[in-house]
Amino acid sequence: MKRLLVTPRIEYIDNAWKYFVNESYITALLPYDILLECPLSFRNLDQLTEHYDALLVSGGYDIAAHYFHSELHEQTHLYERPLDYYDLSLIDAFVKQKKPIIGICRGMQLLNVYFNGTLCQHFDTKQHEEKHHVHHAVPIANTIFTSLLPKNALINSYHHQCIDTLGEGFKIGATAADGRIEAIYHTTLPIIAVQWHPELLTNDQILPYFIYQLVYKHDTSPWPSEAAAMPK
Repeated sequence: MKRLLVTPRIEYIDNAWKYFVNESYITALLPYDILLECPLSFRNLDQLTEHYDALLVSGGYDIAAHYFHSELHEQTHLYERPLDYYDLSLIDAFVKQKKPIIGICRGMQLLNVYFNGTLCQHFDTKQHEEKHHVHHAVPIANTIFTSLLPKNALINSYHHQCIDTLGEGFKIGATAADGRIEAIYHTTLPIIAVQWHPELLTNDQILPYFIYQLVYKHDTSPWPSEAAAMPK
């Protein structure tokens, strides 16, 4: 069984600092033959990475502007703990070993920043979304997302930051109707990322593609059935 490391969030809840992963990631990945784990220590990351097959960089708050050489926007919402540093360090460890990575929402932005891209720190989400938290992603022709997304795929939207300049080695996989980047993939490394949350969507093809074709490196495994969605 392959082992997937999922980046945690670190927040002050009930008078204590807590590490946690949203339940939606766990539920979405339960049907697959993959073991999920969360790092509770950020020391010796190169050694830690050797024990895992892939990395999921999860969603969350905004990214500190100094990581992409900008001034902090007044509406930026940052973590109180150095989660940006931890996440970027994990990305660095997995990139060095050329292991598969998927970025979701904040995770896509972090990957873009790691590869020297920049972010738009704040934009008008009302203009971006066709209705509350929902809009369309348009796949770019002749990319992996052409087959993963139907034309004008309906996706969710929970962000107010987005990619400005694209990181080195990436190509755009999908855009929104207003031209904002919704999905990217690396041209030489097994890395894909999306701005939406596929773990919250039904029949989304992003997670199956990542697990079967990037982590397991084949596409012949049976896709999980609804009956297998939850353990007995």
